[in-house]
Amino acid sequence: MNITFLNPMILYLLFLTIPIYWLAVKTKFPFGHSSLKLQKNFRFFNLWANALRIILILALTSAIVALASPQLPITHKTKVLDTKDVILAVDVSGSMGQQFVIPGLPAADQTEMGAGVVAIDQMSNQLTDARLGLLACDTSGLYNLWPISTDHKVLNKRAQWLDTYIANNNGMGDNMDGPNPNLGEAPTGCVQASADMFNAMHDSSVHSRVVVFISNGDPEMGKKRTHALVSEYRKMNIQVILLATDQNFTNDGNGTGDVVRFIKESHGTIIQITDLNSIQIAINQIKSMVASKLIVKEQIIGTKNIALYFIGFSLLFSFIYLILIALVKTDY
Repeated sequence: MNITFLNPMILYLLFLTIPIYWLAVKTKFPFGHSSLKLQKNFRFFNLWANALRIILILALTSAIVALASPQLPITHKTKVLDTKDVILAVDVSGSMGQQFVIPGLPAADQTEMGAGVVAIDQMSNQLTDARLGLLACDTSGLYNLWPISTDHKVLNKRAQWLDTYIANNNGMGDNMDGPNPNLGEAPTGCVQASADMFNAMHDSSVHSRVVVFISNGDPEMGKKRTHALVSEYRKMNIQVILLATDQNFTNDGNGTGDVVRFIKESHGTIIQITDLNSIQIAINQIKSMVASKLIVKEQIIGTKNIALYFIGFSLLFSFIYLILIALVKTDY
């Protein structure tokens, strides 16, 4: 149980209880006769006096702790989520910055990457029961933009950065699978990174796993590498969807055939973005998946101010102190 304090500096007043106790020890209680007839047992007088001092210190300590506003975390022992895990893997190669005009797309987003960002926005708004993660890649590197989580707002903000990777890297090449040393590719591409992200998670009970690739294709995926990745995806029960942003894209078209082979061998779905309705097809497919039950342990959902309890303790000890003092009558 981790107790925190809104005003922790007040706790320094606890040091004042040390000199107060010392003064209380130096002060002798003048006992005359007692209504409890304690004068016959002088040893009991010492125990009585020590009890008074300790109760006084407990009353002061409780009052100081109350002033510091102690907070107790409110937790749920377990929380069950009906969820799907979705990774949005985005190609940020230079070709994704080319013009891409489709009906319903805002003028500012009339690029292939703009269409991808709109797709991410729609998915995060509609897949409310899913946990989403975001990563991007090209030949210069892999960018883990957001881990799998239920915080879709932050993911949406990170998605707005995707255009900057294309601009800053001056149009690097495709790297969906990676690595290909002959092409100078980064060690890990989006396909492998998505599997690695799932592997790094401890939520093995979640079986509804999807990777949505947003790309205009990667012609450099070798057959051997493709087969290895397909095998890994099957073992992990990962479903795949390709949102193709190339206007000239066809399922067997030039420049995209290797990505198509990976999707087909993975028994995935290929959807060419022709309008906003085509994005909805992918969303509906993910929605139709059976959600997995995930047990999340010990989630802190807030704090509770427990200062009133310490105020109660302080009043209780003060009341006991006054009663004990009243029981002893002093003659002068």
